[in-house]
Amino acid sequence: MKATREIMGMPITIEAVGDNVTQAVIEEVFSRFQEIDDRFSTYKPGSEISRLNFGTLDSHDASEEVRAVLDECARLARLTRGYFKIRRDGMIDPSGYVKGWAIYQAARLLDRRFITRYCIDAGGDMQIRGEAPTGGFWKIGITHPFQSGKLAKLIYVKNAAVATSGTYLRGGHILNPITGLNVTDPVSLTVIGAQIDQVDALANAAICMGEDGLAFVQQQRCEAVMITQSGKVLQTLGFRRYEHKSAR
Repeated sequence: MKATREIMGMPITIEAVGDNVTQAVIEEVFSRFQEIDDRFSTYKPGSEISRLNFGTLDSHDASEEVRAVLDECARLARLTRGYFKIRRDGMIDPSGYVKGWAIYQAARLLDRRFITRYCIDAGGDMQIRGEAPTGGFWKIGITHPFQSGKLAKLIYVKNAAVATSGTYLRGGHILNPITGLNVTDPVSLTVIGAQIDQVDALANAAICMGEDGLAFVQQQRCEAVMITQSGKVLQTLGFRRYEHKSAR
């Protein structure tokens, strides 16, 4: 079963296989995404994040989920030496973590329903479990930043998370919190790891590190491929195993 909804300002697609997959379960997953958006959105005045920013909600009175997310964002800021940051001009914006965290929460829901083959794709970031609908690996295309409609890479994954951070679709929208400038190079960084909330946050931070971001990603036991402004393709040593079905 495959379905798509527009939530959190992006298309979210759930594709799942198995006897336990029902329309009710799929709708439950979409409802979970909506619940998270209502709680964490910086655009909705009634969300907890907006109320924290407006000063109408004290952090001690925030929900357990919000407090847990903010604590994790603080840990990621320390881990990345400040390259991951959720405060700008005194305002809290945990979107760089919440997107991946929402996907992970949806995946956990499917796991609790004993669904063992699925792909949850939110705006191009994915949590994948088990085999593809036709068996074997899920085939994931990495968009080419300079050639419209073409792929830079095709990867094959099972039981993995994939996240891409890039400037080629929306221009200079990624702010480097260390320099205060928009990131212009590299133009794309795709990270593969185990858990999407961590992988997505690492991609968002590592792209701000330039070519040093690859070494940082590898230190976190993830693999990555980077495309620079000049068109150079750089990747970690372990990334190549995702490019071939027979490599694992």
